[in-house]
Amino acid sequence: MIISDWYLNIKVLPSISKKSIDYLTTLKPFKASLWELKTDEMKVYKKELLEKLLKIQNNRCVYCGLSLSRRSQDREHFVHKAAKKGYQEFMFNSDNLFASCEFCNRRLKGQKNVINQYNADYSKCTFKIIHPFYDLPDNYIQFIPSKNKPIKVIPTKTDCGKGKETIRMFELDTFVMAQERIGFIAQLDLLTSPFSNILQYKP
Repeated sequence: MIISDWYLNIKVLPSISKKSIDYLTTLKPFKASLWELKTDEMKVYKKELLEKLLKIQNNRCVYCGLSLSRRSQDREHFVHKAAKKGYQEFMFNSDNLFASCEFCNRRLKGQKNVINQYNADYSKCTFKIIHPFYDLPDNYIQFIPSKNKPIKVIPTKTDCGKGKETIRMFELDTFVMAQERIGFIAQLDLLTSPFSNILQYKP
């Protein structure tokens, strides 16, 4: 794994089925409470969404980059949908939805406002932190050393503030996170080693 792959840069958005899109259209105008609907159609949409997000993101959290295999998984609204001071109009935007771990989403980011400048067209909004789809992370943050062990993370010299705020919000520069990153890469290396067949052996 190379460092530029560590902090996710999402290049593809989930393609939602026409049936789900048609259903969501009937819910307009969107309100935060709609996300909690227990209808069969909503369950199908949420299941489809999470499955596609996990595939696109290689089963990794969009914020910390760690594996979601054995961690609580959230369908994360990058721009939060809260009824008070939220942006409910973007609630079902594919470019506003990502898979994240519960810790990054609920404990670290929560309902913080990440919009710097609002526009009714979501793609024209500007953001306070790195946007997983619209931004190239390498423009804002870098890992040191620059080969296979992402030990230290710092803003780039050209960072406009997004990198620094992203690092702060998700605690990417802490000793614990450095250990987590190194441990995750070690696991990936082990799975591609000559011992991988032994590790996967089931008597």
